[in-house]
Amino acid sequence: MIFSDKLSPDIIRQQFLNQLYGKYKLAPESNGVQWGGYITKESLADLGKAIKSTVPDDAISSYGSDITEGFNNINFDEEEIVQILNSSTSYLKGSFLTAIGKTEWDEFSWNDSSIAEKKTVINSVDFVFTSSETIDAYNKAKRKLTEQKVNDLLLDCSDAHRNSKSSNKDRIGKCFTWIKADPTFEGLKQVIHEPDRLFVGGQPELIQRKKANPNKFIQSVSIKRLDTSSMPEVWYRDFDINLNPSLVAVIGNKGNGKSALTDIIGLVGNSYNDNYSFLTKAKFRNPRPYNRAANTEAQIVWSDNSKDGYFRLDNDVDPNKPEKVKYIPQNFLESLCVNEDEHDFEREIKKIIFTHTASSERLGFSNLDELITYKSEVINKELGSIKGEIEDINLRIINLERKSLESFRQSLTEKLQNKEEELKNHEALKPDAIQTPTNNPELEARNKDIHAEIENVKKATTQKEARLKHLNEAKSTLLQESSELEKIRQSFQNLKDTLDQSSGKYRTALGRYDLDLDNILKYEVSLEPIVKLKEEKNRDLDAIQLELQGQDENNKGLEETITDLYQKLISLEEKLDEPYRLYQKYLTDLDEWENRRKGIIGDTDSYGTIEHSKSELKYLDERLPLELESAIEERNQLVKKLF
Repeated sequence: MIFSDKLSPDIIRQQFLNQLYGKYKLAPESNGVQWGGYITKESLADLGKAIKSTVPDDAISSYGSDITEGFNNINFDEEEIVQILNSSTSYLKGSFLTAIGKTEWDEFSWNDSSIAEKKTVINSVDFVFTSSETIDAYNKAKRKLTEQKVNDLLLDCSDAHRNSKSSNKDRIGKCFTWIKADPTFEGLKQVIHEPDRLFVGGQPELIQRKKANPNKFIQSVSIKRLDTSSMPEVWYRDFDINLNPSLVAVIGNKGNGKSALTDIIGLVGNSYNDNYSFLTKAKFRNPRPYNRAANTEAQIVWSDNSKDGYFRLDNDVDPNKPEKVKYIPQNFLESLCVNEDEHDFEREIKKIIFTHTASSERLGFSNLDELITYKSEVINKELGSIKGEIEDINLRIINLERKSLESFRQSLTEKLQNKEEELKNHEALKPDAIQTPTNNPELEARNKDIHAEIENVKKATTQKEARLKHLNEAKSTLLQESSELEKIRQSFQNLKDTLDQSSGKYRTALGRYDLDLDNILKYEVSLEPIVKLKEEKNRDLDAIQLELQGQDENNKGLEETITDLYQKLISLEEKLDEPYRLYQKYLTDLDEWENRRKGIIGDTDSYGTIEHSKSELKYLDERLPLELESAIEERNQLVKKLF
């Protein structure tokens, strides 16, 4: 039985335990030893004493204390228990959950006369409990329940038969179960209706991401009025709300503050999208009778405990600082969905112009667009080619000019400072050192082989991850090359199609003047070399994909192999004695910390890292001015050619 944490021990004792009644006849004689009574600590001790009184003197030493024997031998009818729980509606109904141990259920006989009863027992409870040696053992146990078509809501639990320092699986704290819910009775109840909240394994992927990127997850949002505010209204008095790292749904009726909260998070997180619905001059920023936003400030605390300080809600976002939050307001989405025809006026104007064009000048066309297209076809193709080149170089110049602005330099500097601050915060999170356990020869000998196997698994994992990185880089390069080859092939195909179309179009016209097109235009376009090379790239991609994902269960891919190695590592670490488990956990945490540190520092090719930002700032000083000057000169030459 699992009772709600809202029920006091006294209520459970009075309304449940004290209602349980047991009755036993412990000797065969009509006036032999008997016991009966409601369950209390004293009555259980009396039962144990009565049991021991019927035991031969030479066997009594193998028995425990009176209360231990009483507790171990008392049994109750399941129907009686359920009746007691459900009859006390004002106290217990809806405030308890039921579970059965899988080991105990497995011990029930399974034959033609007992299958129904055995299935009824497990299907009548809310949960099935187990304490597995490894995650693989848990998965096998769950699969078996599923195959038997019985309740398979299996939770791996800490079976407290040993203290936490023991190497026995049934020790305090050994548990593979994670539940996405509040750590309360109500949170546990949610799993019954939403089993997807349950994760059994080393660590959920979300927690791993949060651990690796704590500065990307919001821990809490605080909103308060300024200490110096004299505003008579009460808005957000010491408002402080924690956010979980997964999906957060803000629920409430219209006008209850949903958009207010999201607007404030967007503003404080420096989101460049400021299409607010609450933080507007018509609402919270209305200067009359007083600007409420100017009297209110907010702060975001991130999961690494970093924060930028309180931000006044009448301030605007800083475009030179990086966005820490991506915000898509509701009214912004609505505006994107509005589609109005803006071309009606232009169409009417063209109709008027065409009606005033002489019939002889219309050249047989029915509207102005067709006439303009015919007259400008050849020149437009040439101009279009030049304009296309100018458009491409304009985009390049715009990008270079953007980078030459002081605001861009300031933005880069801000990013560098943020990353350096992130590195500083990360340095403070370095795991506390744990020395190798060497002061206990017995422990060292017992864990030696497991420790050696762990090191081998770690070495194999490192090699596989290096191979994975290499394959992903090669895959990225091949995808870019394949895409570029396809673009080139399509360009030549378009050129061939254009030439073929033009040949057919002008051959008849030239014939009217006794001219042969074959004497004017000769061309040959062979796409086969490009197609063959692209097919070769695609074969290489298929080979990489096969190595990454594998063929089937017998030929696992590299990604699944790495996952299996991590699971094996977890299983091996669970077999270690507590000092060695703690030491291995320290080594694992230290590796993760080191990798995260390297990721923050990065290199010149890794966008968003410290070294990349330094490289970009150096580029602004040394190479950008020359590149911009060269691009402008190239555009000037194209413009002269155009006119």
